[in-house]
Amino acid sequence: MENYKNQILNIFSSGNQFLNYAQYRQFDNISNDVDYAWNNWEDSITSTYYEGEKPSKAPIAFIQNWLENEDFEADGYDVEFLKELFG
Repeated sequence: MENYKNQILNIFSSGNQFLNYAQYRQFDNISNDVDYAWNNWEDSITSTYYEGEKPSKAPIAFIQNWLENEDFEADGYDVEFLKELFG
């Protein structure tokens, strides 16, 4: 996984309290996209990431897989800007 995606994953794991404003805005957008995927994708996809009742928040394994496969450019993100912010 590319470095900037690893850094974003680390923020999901450790928290966003040390982000500057630009980083926070981008992270907030990405977090919303992850939440959307978690809440709206078919259970046949998301159920592989939990046992029992579906958690309200996406597990880190789901987030990692989402980041690894996300095409940020296709979704309208400025990838070079993300690399500058999180790379």
